[in-house]
Amino acid sequence: MADGRDVYRVKGDAFSWASLIIKVDGEEFFGIEEINYEEKLERTKIRGTGRAQAPRGMTCGQYDVSNCSMVMHKDTAKAFRQFLASKAPDGKSYGRVEFTITVQAVEGDLVIDDVLYGCKLSGRTPSAKQGTDPLKETIPFDCLYVKDGDGLSLFDNSEGRY
Repeated sequence: MADGRDVYRVKGDAFSWASLIIKVDGEEFFGIEEINYEEKLERTKIRGTGRAQAPRGMTCGQYDVSNCSMVMHKDTAKAFRQFLASKAPDGKSYGRVEFTITVQAVEGDLVIDDVLYGCKLSGRTPSAKQGTDPLKETIPFDCLYVKDGDGLSLFDNSEGRY
């Protein structure tokens, strides 16, 4: 799919939650029910004088990744925190540990992945409610930038710094 063509499927499986493999620093975690992140390139239109009052151009913009979070089963969340803490100098403080998340969708020979770089946890929200669902935690995190598996990025990487 690197050539920009869409794939025609006949009786093929579409990508779904069952297609996902989520890894943190190469370690696969299985009890994740949801992962969210949003990329933005916010530009400003510039204007000047003239009757048309149409924009004369726009800025290059500012890139941002926001609204990042994962919803995990409680036992997976604990294992995740322990995994991060093991990388900390004191073996206990997981909040400042930087990690990379790979979100990979695989169906047959098709693979689509995003790689989230420079991630750090920014909190946790445990929740428990009556019912048949497992106990869960929402884990918000910050992320510096996202690239897909082909190295494509929303931000301008023409200088090759990322």
